[in-house]
Amino acid sequence: MKIRFDFARALDDRVLVRPGETVLLALSGGPDSTALAHLFAEVRAARRLRLRALHLNYGLRGEESDEDERFVRALSATLDIPVGVRLLRPFEAGRGESLQMAARRVRYAMLDEEAARGGADRIATGHTRDDRIETLLINLLRGAGPRGLGAIPTRRGKLIRPLLDCSREEIAEYLAGIGVVPRVDRSNLTTDYDRNKVRLELLPFAESLIGRPVRDSLARSADIFSEIECFLEEEADRWIAQHAREEKGTISVPAAALAALPL
Repeated sequence: MKIRFDFARALDDRVLVRPGETVLLALSGGPDSTALAHLFAEVRAARRLRLRALHLNYGLRGEESDEDERFVRALSATLDIPVGVRLLRPFEAGRGESLQMAARRVRYAMLDEEAARGGADRIATGHTRDDRIETLLINLLRGAGPRGLGAIPTRRGKLIRPLLDCSREEIAEYLAGIGVVPRVDRSNLTTDYDRNKVRLELLPFAESLIGRPVRDSLARSADIFSEIECFLEEEADRWIAQHAREEKGTISVPAAALAALPL
C-alpha cells in the first residue's frame, strides 16, 4: 500500500539508515509506531536491515495498557520483528516533573539502554509532521529560541524520525489501506495536557480564524528554524575551536573575544 509520503525516499534523502544496519523501533501500538513498523518491514529486505522493537508498559491505563502490550506482541510476531517489553509499575513522575515528561525521559533512557544491549545502529520513533508542529507551538508559547522552534529534529545521534514529513492523516490512510487497526490511547482525546490543547483546540481555531490551513506553513517554519540552529551550532563550534584553550583540565576563552560576539 502506497501513501503520498515516500518512506524509502525519506530514508535515502536524509541518510537515516545504511544497508545492513540494525534498527530499534519504539513500538507503542499506536497509529504512528504501528505504521513505522510496517513501513520498515516493507523495506527491510531491500536494505538488508535487522529490525528489533521495544515496548514500554507503564500500566497507567490499567487493562488498556496490557491490551497495548498484547497488540504489540502480536504485531511484532506478524512482522517477524523481535520485541522486548519493559513493565514499569508503579510508574510515577519525579519531583517537579509532569507525568508526560517523566514518561518521555524514561522512554529515551530505555531505548538507549536497549540499543546498547542489542547493538542497534539506529533508534527509530514514529513522530510525525503533526508532532513537530505541536512541539513548535508549545515551545513558541514557552519562549523558545531556534532550537526549540526547530521542534523535533529528524536525526540526533542514533535517534532517527523517518515519518517527520508525514502527516497523521497519511498514516491513517496507510493503515486503513493495509487493513490494520492500531491501538488508540484515549488520553490523547482529552484536553488535560498542553499538547492535546494545541492539537484539539488551538490549531483548529487558528485555521478557522484565518480561513486556511496553517500546518504546512508551520512545518516549513520548523524546517527553517532547524537549519538556523544547525548553522549557529557550526559557527559556535568554529569559534570555540579558534579561541578556546585547555590547560590542566580547565577550558578558557578570552573575555574580550566573548564580549565582542553578538548576543
